[in-house]
Amino acid sequence: MTKPTRSKEGPVVRFSVSLAPEVAAKLKAYCGKHERTQSWVVEKLIARYLEKLT
Repeated sequence: MTKPTRSKEGPVVRFSVSLAPEVAAKLKAYCGKHERTQSWVVEKLIARYLEKLT
């Protein structure tokens, strides 16, 4: 599977989050299974969540 490409909307903003150990383990397992980075998965989930709010 190819690596997802970044949009060309501008620079990427970097920040950190704290996760419960069991959530972090599930995220890591999901990313490994689907060959995605954790940042990519989190970005997509946040985008979906925010889309539902508006």
